[in-house]
Amino acid sequence: MTADKHSLVNVTVDYIRAATGPGEGTPAFAERTCATVTIGGINIAEALVSKGLATVIRYRQDDDQRSSHYDELLAAEARAIKNGKGLHSKKEVPIHRVADISG
Repeated sequence: MTADKHSLVNVTVDYIRAATGPGEGTPAFAERTCATVTIGGINIAEALVSKGLATVIRYRQDDDQRSSHYDELLAAEARAIKNGKGLHSKKEVPIHRVADISG
């Protein structure tokens, strides 16, 4: 059986962030594995950021614990901001009303 190249999922671990204890004003976090996920050669994070559905976390220049595609993510975010896509849109956010009919 041959796999279609568009159905291949590739996960590349970029770094592992160590667990942190609670600090003053900051919550505790368990150890986190941070990775880049691609499907058919498309970086999922970059696709989300370029559509304005996500933003990029800013890191210090000397912090090497970040995505291996960090520069591409920043460029995608800049394009989304320039084009007013998604959460960068100047349009008023629609109000979503939820009716809780449980219980």
